[in-house]
Formats: sequence, C-alpha cells, structure tokens
Amino acid sequence: MRVQWLRQNYASVARKVRPLQSVDPFFVDRFQSILTAFLYGYNSVLNSRRLEPDAVRQELDGRFDEFYRGFAYEGLGMGLGARTLFLRSERMRLEQAMNEVAPGYLYQYYVGLGWWLSMRYGFRQAGYRRFLRNLSPLYGPIVFDGVGFRTGLFRFGTNPGIVERFAEFGPFGQRVCYQGLGRCLWFLHEFNLQRVLQDVQRLPPERRGDTISGVGLAVAYSLFDDPLRALELRRPMPEELRPAFRQGLAFGWEARRLQTPGFAAKLEGIASEAADTIHGYVRSVHQVRQELLDGGAGVRFYTDWLDGVRRRLANES
Repeated sequence: MRVQWLRQNYASVARKVRPLQSVDPFFVDRFQSILTAFLYGYNSVLNSRRLEPDAVRQELDGRFDEFYRGFAYEGLGMGLGARTLFLRSERMRLEQAMNEVAPGYLYQYYVGLGWWLSMRYGFRQAGYRRFLRNLSPLYGPIVFDGVGFRTGLFRFGTNPGIVERFAEFGPFGQRVCYQGLGRCLWFLHEFNLQRVLQDVQRLPPERRGDTISGVGLAVAYSLFDDPLRALELRRPMPEELRPAFRQGLAFGWEARRLQTPGFAAKLEGIASEAADTIHGYVRSVHQVRQELLDGGAGVRFYTDWLDGVRRRLANES
C-alpha cells in the first residue's frame, strides 16, 4: 500500500500561509525556501511502503544546501508520523527510523512529528500519549513545539485565543507549545522583533518567557548565516525576557551545531568576542543537560533544561 495521497502540494499550503503575502523580498525568498524544503522532506517518505533511510538522506542532502537542509528533515519528521496512519508498526520505531536517516537533526524530527500529531489529533491529548510512550522521555515533549508552531501559523492570526487550548496538554506540554508559538511569531512578523514583542506582551505574563524562548530559537536558527544580527537582537529585549531569549538563542545554535560538521569554522569569520559568546551559549546547553542527567532526569527534563539554561545565562553582562 502506498500513502502518496497524503502528499502536500506547495501551492495549496502556500495559499493558507499569511507570511507569503509579505512585500519584503528577502523575507519571502527565505520563507518560500523554508516551506519548500519542509514539504519536500515530508513528501520524500510517502513514496513507498518500505522506508529506505540511505536513499532518503542522499535525496535530501543532494537537493538542499546546508542552510535549508534542517527544514527538510523537519518535514521528514512529519512524514514519518504520517506513515504511521497506515503502517502502524512504524510508530514503535519512529526514533530508530530518525537515527537511521540522519541523527544530527534530532530537534527537527520531533518538531515535524508534532505537526503531524496536530493535524491528526488537534488538541486531543490521548492521541499524543499513544506516540509519546514510544518516544524518548527526554526529547519526546518537543513534539508540542510543532503543535504550537502549526497552531500559530494557521490559527493565531485570526483567533489569538486559540492558545488557551494549549492547557489541554498539561503544564509541561503547554509550556513547549508556547515555545513553538514563539518560533512561529518570528515568521508571522517577518523577522520584525518589535512586532513580535507586541504579540508577546499581550500574552499572560507567565507565558511570555516560554514564548520569547521560541523567538530566540527561531532567530538563531533562521539567521545562522548572520549570527551578529541575532546577537544584536538581545539589546532591545525587555529585561525580564532576556534570560529566556538567550536560552532560545542557545538552543537554536545547538540545533545548528548538531547538523553542521563545520560549525566552529563557520563562526571564525565573525568577531572573536561574538564567536566566543555563541560557543559559551552552546556550552551552557551541554552543561545543564549533563547536570540533569547526572541527577537523574525526571519527567520534566525538557522544561527543567530550559529553566536551567535560563538561570545560567541570566547574569550575562
């Protein structure tokens, strides 16, 4: 049996996405390329019943350059989720399949899977539980980032109150949903931080930190070719949001490091002080993670990880 009827057509998706109506040519070109890579990655695993990891990896790596490749693998995570609609046994080995294709795209896979779960189950938590029990308890909750992003992209603009439904995923899932919403706001507002902050300030105070964390993550990841601009965006950040924004930057650069063999070399072309800052942010991600693992990581590992990095970066001058 083939699952090709689940394929997503770029034109039909693009009509529903508000950011593509922008008149900023730089933003539109970048967002179009991101969406193209995402949908291509999704469709790449819907061609046959048998998943062929080597062939998929060669196809994506050959088609997309290093900058956009991660978005294709995010789409692949969504596609792996879609395959389980008919190939139910694959739900048990999703993480195995992710690692067989390309393990460096750890975060992207879970985010993409979250897109699929959002399409499949909406806000019905029971459906997510069936998947989460077969996923790493450390990283599985990242699927809620995908839920938050997709909700923001297609529904937040016309119905801001939709975010109240994130509470249906419990206190920890809800937090990661807001992180995904923050990532989405960076794109919805076309890389304009002031407009992003206007939306963030309209949210309940207890949700703003996780949301701005997602903004920081998106800034670091989407501007990896311009890290100085990403660092500069720390300056206009309200003081109470700075630790969470720095934490988001740190996670965004860590995601890039995992999938970029020449990560350090790519930073050599910028000012040494800026490069040292980025490396320091990434080290904080590793250090807090190890401390949590050494202490016996619990069910709140992912949100404890976020909070630990925020505390570590709170006193940056």
